Amino acid sequence: MSQSLFEELQAIQNENIALYQQLSNLKKQKSKQDTPADQTENDESNIQLKNQIESIQAQQKHEEANRAAAKKNLQEVTKKLQQLQKEVDERNNIIRNKLLPQMKEEEEKTDQYYKEIIEKYRNDPSVDIERLQNLISQIKQKSLEAFQSQEEIEKLTRLISINQISPSDNSDESNINSLDIPYNQENPIPYLSHEPQSLDAARTKRRVSFKLESS
Repeated sequence: MSQSLFEELQAIQNENIALYQQLSNLKKQKSKQDTPADQTENDESNIQLKNQIESIQAQQKHEEANRAAAKKNLQEVTKKLQQLQKEVDERNNIIRNKLLPQMKEEEEKTDQYYKEIIEKYRNDPSVDIERLQNLISQIKQKSLEAFQSQEEIEKLTRLISINQISPSDNSDESNINSLDIPYNQENPIPYLSHEPQSLDAARTKRRVSFKLESS
């Protein structure tokens, strides 16, 4: 998207240079016709030359207007993308400084909770420990899959946000990256739209699930 706008601006500049050169040549030609040696040329030629000059001048104004519009469009898109990147960086900071430590702490507490369950029923002959451990492994796997699905949803949300501010149907991430917008290479984590559920809520769900599996 941005590359096509830059190419369009370059093309307009080249056309303006060519038009300016053509206009200069026509003016020189007209100046020569105004000399006493060329007064014998008919009026029809002079009128045609004048029309050509006026046509080139009108076309040049049109190209300059297109150039100004394209430049303004590029500036607006760049500003919106910079704002979007700023919001993404802010959310990444929240993830790095708040959510990730919180998730790590909850994971440690959850692992400890599972260990306590296993130890509690390890010597209970009425409980199949191996089956209990398998159930816990399934719960952990499902939790991981849910988190990964959330990551994919957030990535798609970012792409949708980018496409909504893009003026071109051919826009993609490669075009966006070609703009001079800072990107946090050290923290390319997709943002989350909400915080994870509390540990108590997660434990309650797991207790219910465990009871259903055991029944």
